[in-house]
Amino acid sequence: MLTKDRSQQLINQTYFSADTCDIEDFAALCQQKTSLADYPLAADLQKGVLIYDCHSLRTRIGDAEFDQMLRAEWAEAMSNGPGVVVLAGAETDHAMLDRASALFRDMIETQKRDGTGGGDHFAKP
Repeated sequence: MLTKDRSQQLINQTYFSADTCDIEDFAALCQQKTSLADYPLAADLQKGVLIYDCHSLRTRIGDAEFDQMLRAEWAEAMSNGPGVVVLAGAETDHAMLDRASALFRDMIETQKRDGTGGGDHFAKP
């Protein structure tokens, strides 16, 4: 059972607020370098972003030990590493992706035209 102090520590590590953030800490975090050697299941590292080759990973998916290693590596990448991974070749149906992209672009255009868009988390509508 978690104590109240430990629970609060986990909350503070997981959820950020303006009063718990420090710009110097953030700048230092952004300066960290990612090493491909630390992520042995990644196929490449480009501009600090880990690239995983899903075609080669698929041949090993289903092996319990491999699955656990992969999940642990991705968790490490997200929590202590670059915070982003690319799953190259994760979806092989490119026609479906093109259709989904077209629908998404249409939705954005409709929202712009009708003034109904909500913007995103970086910009005002």
